[in-house]
Amino acid sequence: MKYGYSMLLGEHIEAEKINYDDCKALQIVCPSCNEPIFKVTRNNQTPDMIEYLSHYEKGASYASDCELRVNALKPSEVAVTNTQSRNQRLQYFLNVLRDVIIKNEFDDKTNYSGDIFRQMKKAPMMEFVRNEFHWNICNDADLNTQNNIYKEFDHYITDITVTGGSIPMTGFTLTTQKRIAFDIWKHLLSDNARSNFNYLYNYSYFNLLRRLKLTIDSNTIDHNSQLWKQARTLYSCMGDIIYMSEREGRQLITAMKNYEIPPSYPGDKGLNLLIDMYSNTLHEMFGCLIRLPYFDILKTYNTSTTNQHE
Repeated sequence: MKYGYSMLLGEHIEAEKINYDDCKALQIVCPSCNEPIFKVTRNNQTPDMIEYLSHYEKGASYASDCELRVNALKPSEVAVTNTQSRNQRLQYFLNVLRDVIIKNEFDDKTNYSGDIFRQMKKAPMMEFVRNEFHWNICNDADLNTQNNIYKEFDHYITDITVTGGSIPMTGFTLTTQKRIAFDIWKHLLSDNARSNFNYLYNYSYFNLLRRLKLTIDSNTIDHNSQLWKQARTLYSCMGDIIYMSEREGRQLITAMKNYEIPPSYPGDKGLNLLIDMYSNTLHEMFGCLIRLPYFDILKTYNTSTTNQHE
């Protein structure tokens, strides 16, 4: 394909105007299906080089009918293409989001430990709840449109403001932060980005546990209140899911579905504990995406690009 879409810049970029590493640095995806793409340069036995952008794997697209794949490489050409593209790897592209989350979300007070994330990645019940969550997200039209996702971002910003916090300042306006976060959200719903979706879910799940623990330990909340009891129950269930067997976990999931949460306001239908876990984890996912330092990513990219040309 001739054009790719940079999620960081919010622009369509021609293949001839970018370098190999730009696909990672600028988070360039297919403009149609939001799948990661990479740059290919082919000699084609002519004096002029042919430069274009290609999908990593033809059969793995979430939007398999992507019209930009009409001229995709045949399977027999894949090995040659990988060589001609200087062996770029899908994992190289996907690692950017994970690296930024680790660097931005963990500080000296909350040290990053890969142990809990490795456990969440392999835990059978975590896989179950992630898969159920992912299926519901992909099949919920409200969570696939810009207007509704922007409302979710605003909801998170309001919640942070009410509790005395704020979204970290970046070199970008909040409008730009939202646009980039939305583009990344769309990308995360593509099949080739599933590992990153899972990582963001696991991190948000972990962050929700941290917030619930703060609520449980707080001296400003009545420990006999419904809010405190609900937080303690949810915290216990979420912690158990990480370590339970599938048989035990399925029993717990049933119990969470049967745990009714009273309506928050008149006319509200109320929830159960499982829906509460999913909705709060989703809230954390949107919060993480809206506060990531996208400006710093671009600044680092621009600095490294300048140094390469000096």
